[in-house]
Formats: sequence, C-alpha cells, structure tokens
Amino acid sequence: TRIFDVNAARFSAPQDMRAEIRAALAETGEAPATDADLINSIYHSLAYCYGEAFRELEALTGQHWDKLYIAGGGAKNATLNELTAHYTGKQVVALPIEATAIGNLKIQMSISEGGTV
Repeated sequence: TRIFDVNAARFSAPQDMRAEIRAALAETGEAPATDADLINSIYHSLAYCYGEAFRELEALTGQHWDKLYIAGGGAKNATLNELTAHYTGKQVVALPIEATAIGNLKIQMSISEGGTV
C-alpha cells in the first residue's frame, strides 16, 4: 500500500483530486492500477497522518491517551477506523454521528446564554 502526504499543498482543492493523487503516487513509484487501489492508498494515508498527528500531540503535551474518539460521519467508516487504530496504536471509539450535532447545539446554547467557548 502506497502512502502519500495528505497535507501536501497540492491537494488543496484541485479540480480532479483523483488525478492529482494518482500523479503524486506516480512521482514516487507506481500509480494505483485500479480505483480500489487508489481508495486503499487514501485510507492508509489518512490513517497514517492521524497516527503522526496523535504522536505529535502526545509529545507536545506530555500526555498519553489510550483511546481516540472519532465523531461525526467519519465514525461510520469501519475500514478507516481499523486503519486508524493500526497506525495510532490506540483503541478507536466511534461515537454516534449525532455527537457532532449535539456538541454544536451545546456550544450554541452556551453562547446564546452568555457563555464562552
């Protein structure tokens, strides 16, 4: 599985993301032969990036966490959650997709009552 830097500037809203990712992978080796190979590379690259970000967060804060909570629509993607667990070494807990809506509502209510975020 080929991994690419999902945070590279070249991926900031290109017209054809699929073609841009294929081109990036081709530059460092062989482009994915099928759409399934492309999707596999995307999932692995995202999960790898999550792992890097999590390790950086732990290093910067001096904290250590055993679990990573995923909220929102992405929580429904079992494959990405499994890969994220693999690349982070953490237990991934997928919250209900409503969690982001409830959190947003809670913040909105707090602000409307004079609270701060």
